[in-house]
Amino acid sequence: MSTHFLRRDVYDLHHAILGIMYSVLVTAVITDSIKDVVGRPLPNFFYRCFPYGIEVCLLLTLSHNIMA
Repeated sequence: MSTHFLRRDVYDLHHAILGIMYSVLVTAVITDSIKDVVGRPLPNFFYRCFPYGIEVCLLLTLSHNIMA
């Protein structure tokens, strides 16, 4: 009789863990989807990434030409 209750407890615990993991996954997907639809970059995004106003690949090309 006690093994039946033990199996039932493990079975319930397993489903509880799966339910929590599924709810966290669904919440993360919904939140990220809303952020992608609504969000936008900062107004000064370009100058935060490229403080001199020049892209990195262009900087590398310019510095390579100067050194050569």
